[in-house]
Amino acid sequence: MKNLKLELKNKNILESNFFNKKRKEIQEKYIIIPFLNTLGLREIKIITAPMGLGKSYSIWNVLSPRYLKDKGKLHIHVAPHIETLAQEEIESYISKSFSGQDYPLVCYNDKKLNYTRIKKSLDNGRRVIITITDQSLNNEKDSIIDLLQYKNYAEHTLLTRDELSWGTTTDVYNYKNNTSNPSSKYKGTYFKNLYELFSLGCDLYGFTATPTREHLGELPIKFEENMRIINDWPELSEILLFQKWYKDLRTFDRVYEDSAIVSDITWLMDEVKERERCLESILEGTPFVDSNNKFTSMMAVETNTGSLDRVTIDKVRGIIKDNPNIIPKEYTWIITTESGWTEYDSEGCTTGNCGRNEEWLSLMNSETSSARLLVVVNKGTYGINIPSLCAGVSLKKPKGTTDDTKETIRITGLQFIGRFNRPNMNEYSWELFRKLRDKYDDELGELYLETKNTFVFKAPTNDNQYWIDTINDYKEKFGNSRGEMINYLYGCQEIKKKS
Repeated sequence: MKNLKLELKNKNILESNFFNKKRKEIQEKYIIIPFLNTLGLREIKIITAPMGLGKSYSIWNVLSPRYLKDKGKLHIHVAPHIETLAQEEIESYISKSFSGQDYPLVCYNDKKLNYTRIKKSLDNGRRVIITITDQSLNNEKDSIIDLLQYKNYAEHTLLTRDELSWGTTTDVYNYKNNTSNPSSKYKGTYFKNLYELFSLGCDLYGFTATPTREHLGELPIKFEENMRIINDWPELSEILLFQKWYKDLRTFDRVYEDSAIVSDITWLMDEVKERERCLESILEGTPFVDSNNKFTSMMAVETNTGSLDRVTIDKVRGIIKDNPNIIPKEYTWIITTESGWTEYDSEGCTTGNCGRNEEWLSLMNSETSSARLLVVVNKGTYGINIPSLCAGVSLKKPKGTTDDTKETIRITGLQFIGRFNRPNMNEYSWELFRKLRDKYDDELGELYLETKNTFVFKAPTNDNQYWIDTINDYKEKFGNSRGEMINYLYGCQEIKKKS
């Protein structure tokens, strides 16, 4: 059978700067205009959008500079984890977004805040940006309240909270229904801190791809002000070009023998290696080079507490030590937890690279680093910006359901799959796609897209419907498939291969 000849439906995508223009249009519609239309309203405002739309990009490139230029003096940005506040990434945004206007004083979470300097800068008319984690905000709250009350600066302060669905439920009952965690120890501290700053006069906006039942108005909140979603949810077709496309999302029966975990790790490594080999093959013999030719994978495991059939970090580390061939010798892998991170070689021995901050993220993203596999417990749901992720396995088995509807609570699963949604295509990649298509044929261009910008994922279904429900939710609301990409670009569901 001959290949079906492909031809792009919309030739505009081959124009220079098409994707930047299109992305800005969508961000304007779903993030920026709702933000500008609600500035000053005394309510807690939530902006929701699928992973890949550019919420963080919009905060630093548009919302913060516009607010500080036209209205305010201070921007406090709060996030759950230090990885979400990577200084290098934020600085690259701010250096561009504040070009042409006075550059603000930017204070980062990993350094002790100098409030004397901040007050002096504000007094002299210089704008200030503070980036801080929830934990640091909790530690520094009294000093920040003093800063906001100093000359009524709260009334000129934009307060943004990224990943709003994490740790910001108002009471224990709602916490159980939002997260599936029945802990009676939940105090809502992080949300109370945000609310206290909001009560002083700050303009509070929360951003999330996975709104909780509180955000959706399905559960009562414990204060008088309104909390509402202020924007619409985009159609999946609108964001198709700005995310990865799933190639295979599947569930499987969990087997807890070591051989099954060996198979899972082998599957991840084979996918990474095949992507790198295929990309090299596509460009071999052409005059083109893709400098971003690295692919990576991620595995989520469970904590050490609980039943014996749990797949934990210790178990994975032991299995790799006992099976040194499952990680290719040229690759390394990283474990990251709340207490820190460590890099290991293919035999499970430490490489000497370790720490407590976000350096592991730089290793995963560095083209010269050998790191190809990230093993996480809970960190896989937030703060991971790794465009090269192409394969994932979750061995976690959430069981929680809501008290009233008895539905599975799927937020963390959606967030984990969402880490793979970040596009591995930038403006240069689309230009390379255009060149491959023009110089050779559409089929080679499509193969480049498939290799570069799709992902595969699997998770267990032994005990309940959790991952089946989660994958169905993801397909319905968050992600586009490889077939949908082909149909969008070419008007045909699949390419008929030679036989």
